[in-house]
Amino acid sequence: MSRFVNSIKEQKGYSLVELIAALSIFSLIAGSIYGVINFGFKAYDRVNVENSLRDEGDIIMSAIMSEFYTQGPETVENFSTNSETENGILMHIKTTDKNNVVHDSVSHVVIDNTDHKVYIYNDQKTASSAIELKSQVMSDSMIHINSCTNGCTNGLINVTLELSQTSKGRDHKLKLQSQFGF
Repeated sequence: MSRFVNSIKEQKGYSLVELIAALSIFSLIAGSIYGVINFGFKAYDRVNVENSLRDEGDIIMSAIMSEFYTQGPETVENFSTNSETENGILMHIKTTDKNNVVHDSVSHVVIDNTDHKVYIYNDQKTASSAIELKSQVMSDSMIHINSCTNGCTNGLINVTLELSQTSKGRDHKLKLQSQFGF
């Protein structure tokens, strides 16, 4: 029994100062690790949203250019409504059927600032003529031709897209500018 009592007396523990020092060092290390991990998650989310915005900008530009080069318009002119809620371009297209009858049609590429979407349509704007996007097209976006008043047969089409997307309560915006000639 004396051995048991002596072994209990010889046991050493940590002092209060040692315990506080160990907890302080642990909290500093844990706080640093949390900061690095939190920064990593935020950066990952930001990069994903920026990539999504760029992809959607590419989708819009591809749709516009595809429509333009598929239709092969005779003339192109600027388009805007009186209330300036819509802006874009009109493409005047002439086609000849098998009986050599010429048909005129107009194709629209329009940014609508009321519902923040891009539309490509021939006769009438419908919900199905909108380009499906996760982001919104902001009011600073526009499609126009420089130095053109009454239908141009050649020139540069300028496209400015400002896209916005919300992720985890934060708004992310990206402004893209491009131009192509015809």
